[in-house]
Amino acid sequence: MKIFQHANQFLRAKFHEYIVPQKAAFISTMSRSGTWRNREFFFFFNQLLNEKTEDQIINEMVSEKKKIQYLVKVNEKIFKLNAFLISHWHCPGFEENYNGNLKDKWNNLEYYNEEIPTKIRPRTRVFNINFQFNPYKNKKSKIIFYYRNPLDQCVALYNAIQKSTNYEMNFYFENQKKKKFQNLEEFIEIAGIDMYLKHFLSFKLTSDLYPKNLLLLTYEDMVTDPEKNFSIVLKFLELDFLIKKFKKKFLKALEMSSIENIKKIEKLYGRSISNSYVKSSDSQIINGKIGNWKNFLKNDSIDLFEKRFRKFNLDIKKFNIK
Repeated sequence: MKIFQHANQFLRAKFHEYIVPQKAAFISTMSRSGTWRNREFFFFFNQLLNEKTEDQIINEMVSEKKKIQYLVKVNEKIFKLNAFLISHWHCPGFEENYNGNLKDKWNNLEYYNEEIPTKIRPRTRVFNINFQFNPYKNKKSKIIFYYRNPLDQCVALYNAIQKSTNYEMNFYFENQKKKKFQNLEEFIEIAGIDMYLKHFLSFKLTSDLYPKNLLLLTYEDMVTDPEKNFSIVLKFLELDFLIKKFKKKFLKALEMSSIENIKKIEKLYGRSISNSYVKSSDSQIINGKIGNWKNFLKNDSIDLFEKRFRKFNLDIKKFNIK
């Protein structure tokens, strides 16, 4: 019996050691705003720093049709970190600790679907996100948040959920009745704007209080100049020494995580790299173009964005609307 207990304790300790990073980097992204680009870049950079060639990395990915998860483990000896946590996280500590004058209005906003923000599930809780990355409690915490201009973001999300295997994202509840979004305009009015504001404000209002702890970046800057973007990220995390020491591999990771290269990998997979679409021919990158909203939105929808954002002292014209 004692042997069994010792073995059980040993396995639990090893399991805990395996899944709990002693140090991690926390990157939250708004949906359709660079989540996969970040996962791919750090995955490729780590693989290259582990002395794997581009061909080796791609061949291994294709052989198992690898889906890069939210937990991107990296070489601790090189990165001084164990992992990057990259998903649609809510800002740690905001809901429990923020008491500014917009809190009541924020409370009235709703996330229409449980997929966003990403839940801190049992596997995630072991990272102690609510302390390690909580600026309200930990003055050494560092948080990175990507957002996108709200017009493009809502259009991109609506178009993506039309093709997604997660069919439930096409529905919302009204008076306890389940209803399907009939069109883009209805999605924006009922869910899109609320969801954007609730997610964005949790980081923006926290950043106003703790500007040194948060780095807010835009999807537009990331796709326009990825080298500059990821240089800023690594500097914020005090990892910019990696660029100086491994410049060629840094640039190679940027190249490998480009839209063009990911689409090539998807062709080898025979499906999207995220494996989250009904049709195998659909790519994770549906349309990443800046200003694509112009092909979809009418003036009434734009006016609604402006009106709803003003309630939170936000000028929509300052969100890289192009």
